[in-house]
Parts: sequence; C-alpha cells; structure tokens
Amino acid sequence: MKRLVITLVVVFAALVVAGILILSGNNQYSPDQTQNQGTQTGEVNESPENNTQTGPPENNDQPQTYSVEIKSYAFNPLSLTINVGDTVIWTNMDSVGHTVTSDSGSELNSQYLYKNKNYSYTFTQSGTFPYHCKPHPYMKGTVIVE
Repeated sequence: MKRLVITLVVVFAALVVAGILILSGNNQYSPDQTQNQGTQTGEVNESPENNTQTGPPENNDQPQTYSVEIKSYAFNPLSLTINVGDTVIWTNMDSVGHTVTSDSGSELNSQYLYKNKNYSYTFTQSGTFPYHCKPHPYMKGTVIVE
C-alpha cells in the first residue's frame, strides 16, 4: 500500500512538472514599431488553405498565405517574415479565447478567437508589426513585412 501511494505521488509530481513546462515559454522580443496599413478579413470558420506557409518567404511574385498557431498561451512562430501582399492566418488551438491586437496602431484587431477559430490579415505595406493578446498581454508576436 505504501509503495502505491509513493508511486501515485511521483506520477502526480511528474504531471505537474510537465504541465508547467508546457505552459511556460519565453515570448520576449524588442521589435521596432512602425504604423502601416493592410487588409483585415476577420474571423473565419474554415481551416487555412493548403498553400499555407510557415517558413521564410519564397522568391515568387504570387502572394503567399502563412499560418500562426495560437497554442499553450503562445503565438507560434513568435516572429514571421513575409512579403508585401502576403496574408497571415492566426488559428486558436487553446480552449480559452485569445486576440491578435497591434501593439501600436490598429492594423491587427481581431475579435476574441475561441478554439479552432481563425483571424486573417493581408499586409499591404512593409514594416514591423508587433502584436499581443489583450487578455494575456505576455503573449507577444511580430510580423516583419519586407
């Protein structure tokens, strides 16, 4: 019986540590702030298109679509470099609501996104666009438009 209690305590402690590691992350950055304009398409229910990118911009003239996943109270990727005319789609994977809100200006201004909801924005000018989540201001991200 004593052995069972010790085993349960060890398993519980391991789960607590794993939960802390999953929820913790270093989301600090110091981007330059620039005011720019773009096209906001708002919340959509569909999944992002199959041509969605997560890596660096490709060298072609066609606008690209990039994905940012909101998961475990973090934006992933934390920083994204794209080209003018490209679109970014943020998808919330958490069970709590999040927003995509510009640190300065009003170019990024989503409503609350709940689980599996999306918000997209097409960037029409170059610059650096830092953003955060209103209810969780420690959640930060940056889009760099070249």
